[in-house]
Amino acid sequence: MKRSLLSLLALFLALSMLLCSFVACKEEPPQTDDPDTNDDTTPPAEDAKPYTHSETYYTEAQHNTIKAALESRDSAFGSLDGALTPAVTMNIETITDCSITSISIPVQKTLAADSRGKFTFTLSVVDSTLNGMRSAPVSGITLELDADEYELAENSFIYRYVTVDLSSSPLVLGADQTLALGAPEDTLIAAFVKTTASDIATYLKKECGEPGMFQHGASAELIYDRDLLCFDFTMQRTYASEAEYNAYVAEKKAEEDAFNAKVEALKAAGYKGKKISIVGDSISTFAGVSNDTSINTTLGSNSSHNSANGNVCDWTMTYWGRLITALEMELCVANCWSGSKVYGTGGDSDDSLLERADQLHRDGGTPNDPSDDTAPDIIIIYMGINDMLNSPRASHLDGADVDKTAAMNTWKTNVIDPKYATYKTNKTITPGTTYANWQEAYAMGLMLMQETYPDAEIWLMSLVESNAHSSGKKTHIDHANLYIRAMADLFDVKVIDQQENGYITKQNSYLYGHDEHELITAIHPNLKGHALMARLIVDEFYKNLP
Repeated sequence: MKRSLLSLLALFLALSMLLCSFVACKEEPPQTDDPDTNDDTTPPAEDAKPYTHSETYYTEAQHNTIKAALESRDSAFGSLDGALTPAVTMNIETITDCSITSISIPVQKTLAADSRGKFTFTLSVVDSTLNGMRSAPVSGITLELDADEYELAENSFIYRYVTVDLSSSPLVLGADQTLALGAPEDTLIAAFVKTTASDIATYLKKECGEPGMFQHGASAELIYDRDLLCFDFTMQRTYASEAEYNAYVAEKKAEEDAFNAKVEALKAAGYKGKKISIVGDSISTFAGVSNDTSINTTLGSNSSHNSANGNVCDWTMTYWGRLITALEMELCVANCWSGSKVYGTGGDSDDSLLERADQLHRDGGTPNDPSDDTAPDIIIIYMGINDMLNSPRASHLDGADVDKTAAMNTWKTNVIDPKYATYKTNKTITPGTTYANWQEAYAMGLMLMQETYPDAEIWLMSLVESNAHSSGKKTHIDHANLYIRAMADLFDVKVIDQQENGYITKQNSYLYGHDEHELITAIHPNLKGHALMARLIVDEFYKNLP
C-alpha cells in the first residue's frame, strides 16, 4: 500500500518539479555552472515533510460503552488466564505498522504488589504471521504500575480501565508485527468478554466487529478463542508526507464508495425486495432460522453451528444475512445443516443436496407456479467441504488434456439423466445407489432445483482452501472447484468463485476463520470472514449485471 502511494507521490513531485522548471526557464535567467550562482538550498515543499497521525482502537463512544459495562461488573467479563498468554486480538491487520503511545488495560483484578508497591503487565511484539505468533515474542516491555498512582489495591477486584501513557517510550510494531498482551507472571490481571449472549458481547461483535483472539494452549500450540479482548490503545503512524496520508484515506474511501455504488446498482437493477434461499452446511447455519419449522416443516432436523452464543451472534451477521441487509432482500428459506454433505448420509436424514433441493420455498406454496410468492427468486448453494474426506468422487474431468465441455455433456447424457429419471420414478435416495459420488448428487440436486424453481437465479459457491484443515487442502479444493465450475457451465447457472476472486485465501484464512479451542483451521468463517464473503457475493452479482 505504502509502496504504491509513494510511487504516486514521486510522480506528483516529478511533475511539479517539471512545471516549476518550465516556469523558471521563462522567468529566470539561465543557470550557469558557477557554484556561486546555483542555489541548491531550496527548502522542500511543505507537504513533503513526514506526517504523523494518531488514532484510537475504539471510538470514544465504543470505549465508554465497554467502560460502563466493565465498571458495572457485568458477568460477561472473565479473567484472562495468564497461562494462555500472550494473547493477540485477531484484528492484527489494524494493529500493525505503528507505535503504541498509550494503552487502556481492562483490569479485572490485582494480585500481590512487589516490594515497591508496583503491579506488572506485559506488552509484547510478535510476528503477525501464523507461525510467527506460535513463536516467542520478538520483543516487549513490562509495565510497572504504582499502586498509589493508579489507585490499585492488592489482591482486589478492580473492574475498570487503567490507562498508561507510553508516549515517552512507545512500543513500536513493524509492518509484519502486532501487539500481544499479558504474560503468566503478571500481577495485573486483565478482563476479557466471554462469548455469551450478553449485551456487551453482542455490542462488541455487532458494533465493533470483534472476531476473537489467539491464545497459547496448554501444549503451547496457538489456538483460536471466540472470547473477546477489550483493550483500547492509541496507535501512531508516520507517513512520508501529509499528501501520502491523504492519498491513503482517499483510496480507502474510494474503495468503500465503489462497493456502495455496486450495492445501489444491484438494488436499482431489481435485487431489492427479491427473495433468496440458501442451501448449505454448518458455515451457513444459524440457530432459530435454518431450523425454523414455521418457515418450512422439513427444517426441524437441521442442526446449527452458528448461534446467538457464538462468534457469529446474529443471523444478520452471516454472509447471507449481510447480503440480505445490504441489498434489502427477503430471506425465503435457509435450508442449512451442520455437518451435511452433498452426498448425504442416507435414510430419513434429509441432509443431502438432492433431498433439500426442492425444499427452498416457504410452506403453503406451489413453487412451480411462476406467480407463487413463497418461492425464491435467487438460490445460493454453498456445500461440498464435508464431502472432501467423506464422500466418493468422480474423475471424468481429471487430466490436463480433457475436453471438459464434452466430458460433462457425455457424463450428463450417460450417467446423470438415467439416474435422475430413476430417482423421479421412485423418489428414493440411497447414497451409493441413487448416485455414485458427490458430483452426481450435486448434478441431480441442480436438476431438481431447476425443475422446482424454474425462474430462480441459481449461484454455486466454490470452496475455500484452508491453512490447516485436512478437508481444505489444495488438492481437494482444486478438484472440487473444477467440478463446481463445470457444473455451472453444464446447467447454465452462475458461480461465486471464492477461490479465484475471494478476499479469503489460504495465506490469510487464519484471520477470518474459527474453530474454538482447536488448532486454527479456518473452516468456519468468523465475523470478518462472513463480511468478506458477503462483499464477494456483491462483487459477483454486480459483474453479472447486463
